[in-house]
Amino acid sequence: MGREGGATAGPGAEWGTYSRDVASLTVFASREEPMPPVTRYQLWQHAKSRELWAVRLEFDTLTGVFGPLEAPARSVDLSGLLYEDHPDDFEWLFRAADDFTVVRESA
Repeated sequence: MGREGGATAGPGAEWGTYSRDVASLTVFASREEPMPPVTRYQLWQHAKSRELWAVRLEFDTLTGVFGPLEAPARSVDLSGLLYEDHPDDFEWLFRAADDFTVVRESA
C-alpha cells in the first residue's frame, strides 16, 4: 500500500519520521554550506591612542572586551581572556566602536 504520494516500501521496510520544522531545515542547510561561528574574537586598535583591545562578538553583536593589551599580545589566544571583568571598558568600546580598526580575527 502506498503512503502519502504513492510511495511504496518493500517487505520489512520502516518509515522514518519526516519533520519540516525549522530546526530540521537549518540542519539540512548547514550540510550544504558551513555555518559561521556564533562567537568570534577580534583584536581592535584604537585610532588615536593605538591601544589594542580584544573583543568578543556573538552574531556580530559586541558582548565583551578585554584590554588594553601589550603589542606582543597580537598572537595571544583571544578566546581565553576574561571578557566579563571589564564592564566600564565594554561601554566605552561599544560607544566608540567607529574609532577602532580590526587588526586580527579568530573564531
